[in-house]
Amino acid sequence: MILITFALFLTTGAWASQPSVYTGLLSDTGAGGYDTWAVAQGYLAKGDPQHWAIRDGRLYLNYNQSVQNRWLEDTRGFIRQADANWPKVLE
Repeated sequence: MILITFALFLTTGAWASQPSVYTGLLSDTGAGGYDTWAVAQGYLAKGDPQHWAIRDGRLYLNYNQSVQNRWLEDTRGFIRQADANWPKVLE
């Protein structure tokens, strides 16, 4: 599902104008494709490819729009906390 949504993104003008910027995103998904906000909180929730953002060359997913709105309030902080919890949160 992530690949399908990302494939749709690739057909937009952003990809066409700067493909090298987006090439590595499929192999560098923050929080392993799980909801980044949930990983920052210390648990796993599925990431929904309809709720995504790109930060510092990485693709991040969120569970739904409500969670993404919370995540957007402190993106850097939540990414930092998710990175600290990853991959221990998988245990």
